[in-house]
Amino acid sequence: RMLVDVAEGSPLSRGLRLYPTIFSDEEVGLVEAGERTGTLDIACLRILETLEKKLELRSKVVSTLMYPIIILALLVVVFGIVVVYVLPTIAQIFINQGVALPFALGTMLAVVNFVTEFWYIVVAGLILAGYGVWAALQKRSRRAAFVMPWLKAFWRTNQDVTR
Repeated sequence: RMLVDVAEGSPLSRGLRLYPTIFSDEEVGLVEAGERTGTLDIACLRILETLEKKLELRSKVVSTLMYPIIILALLVVVFGIVVVYVLPTIAQIFINQGVALPFALGTMLAVVNFVTEFWYIVVAGLILAGYGVWAALQKRSRRAAFVMPWLKAFWRTNQDVTR
């Protein structure tokens, strides 16, 4: 539709306004200013430069976050090994000796027993939390940030980085 409108003589900025999810107000404003001053080529180059910088920033953010994500995944694996194999062995040593379990070990074993017994509640909670984070990151779904107040700051920070 935009192509037809522009071919019929309508300004490019009016065509861009038809797609607000694709073209921001700033981009449309630059094109409009370029049309009025006769410097549309310069305006388009500025938009291109801005988009390239945004893409470069997003790429840097993603690559910067990869290291912590990998470390976190390894931490989860190591924690799982410790919880499944090491803690029960240590607890068995204390039990065989007839000694009371230290508070920290007893607490960790209680948490492990809870997760083992009520795993479906833990999985449901993780799924809901994951969905909440995903929904908060979606531009159209601002509701999730207000349903889960702790996501408000995260959502605003993400919007500042991605825009």
